[in-house]
Amino acid sequence: MDTLQTLWDRLNKHDWYYSYSDDHSVWQRGEADWKELTTMAAAIDGGPELKSAFSAHYYTGEPWGNEKQPKPERPEDAIVIPEGFPVKLGNDHCTELKVLRSAAGFYIGRSYFDTEFGFVGPYSRESDYFPSAEAAQAELESDYGFEVRDCIENNHAYRNGTLPIPVDPDTLEAERELNEQEQHNAWSQAYSESLAEEDDSIPF
Repeated sequence: MDTLQTLWDRLNKHDWYYSYSDDHSVWQRGEADWKELTTMAAAIDGGPELKSAFSAHYYTGEPWGNEKQPKPERPEDAIVIPEGFPVKLGNDHCTELKVLRSAAGFYIGRSYFDTEFGFVGPYSRESDYFPSAEAAQAELESDYGFEVRDCIENNHAYRNGTLPIPVDPDTLEAERELNEQEQHNAWSQAYSESLAEEDDSIPF
């Protein structure tokens, strides 16, 4: 698939003065390349503007009696959004609601693809925790739906207004402390269980 980056590379290699050549074969190659570039640019968001900027660079300056325009910089390589993140929430590309897992248990929420660094991370936890993935999936597929968790972090996640949740700013710190305590308790429990398993494996 053509991108602004590949278009820039093609424009940068194009013979911008082919029409001034006395060699007809040079003119033919240049004309064919120009037609391809015109079609290519028209199909890319921002392509016509990039092509015009290149033209302004090559057809300005002393020979044309005007101020020389700079060559446009090559656009940064865009990160391709992988499949499975069809929901656009604000500037974030997210999954549909699905069953996820953290140290504290199974829950219903969304993951998102970070376009700046190219990794997948948790976006929201929209339910309470469930004892198993099956229980969470059954709740997700229930005809009655599930009760959306009323919390600060989900309101931040849906800051674009997709799912407005009333928030009392005075509870922000308490909410954070509660989440940290839940995570600490889950880690402590997991660590204690791992120690117990090690003790059971030691022969006496």
